[in-house]
Amino acid sequence: MQILKAIGLLMEYPDDELWECRDEALVLIQHDAPMLVDFTRELLYAPLLDK
Repeated sequence: MQILKAIGLLMEYPDDELWECRDEALVLIQHDAPMLVDFTRELLYAPLLDK
């Protein structure tokens, strides 16, 4: 999931390169967001013993 890398870069501090590619970053995040939601839902609803 590239969304996690993008979020990590944004949390560090956006640099000039990321700022120049911000439209592409937004598209990537919007594209991958549903996968992150599905992944998170699966983890949160799994029984604790299955970890």
